[in-house]
Parts: sequence; C-alpha cells; structure tokens
Amino acid sequence: NTPSRALWIGNLPPNFTVQQLSAMFSPFGPIESCRILTHKNCGFVNYVREPDSVHARRVMHGRDVGGFHVRIGFARVP
Repeated sequence: NTPSRALWIGNLPPNFTVQQLSAMFSPFGPIESCRILTHKNCGFVNYVREPDSVHARRVMHGRDVGGFHVRIGFARVP
C-alpha cells in the first residue's frame, strides 16, 4: 500500500501496552502518537517523518513479538 507516516500494526499479543508499542518503534525515529485497539489486537504508530515509518515497516514486518508474528501496513494519517 501507499507509504505514509502512519503504520497499522496487526497481530499484537493480548495485553500489549502503548508503552511497549512506543518502545518497540521509537528506535526508528520520533513518534507523534501511538495507540492500541486491545479488542482487535492491533495498534497504530504515527511518525513525524515518512521515511522513518517506511524503515520501521521494512525492519519490523513479520517479527516475532511475544510469540506473535506482527503484520505491518501503512495507514491513513489521522
């Protein structure tokens, strides 16, 4: 899908926190916001810069997080 500053992260482990999500994705660049939809086991990370989200998606897609292989796609910037 079309790159954007926003990432959708799917297949997160149950009880995964916003703090964990932020810690997992902050090494790739400054984050504008993070949120988790616990009932759907997914979250969103909005970066300040689009190249950071592109890099994060390339590195993190399919990674094992607590026994779950996360799926990552680009989302619309809120």
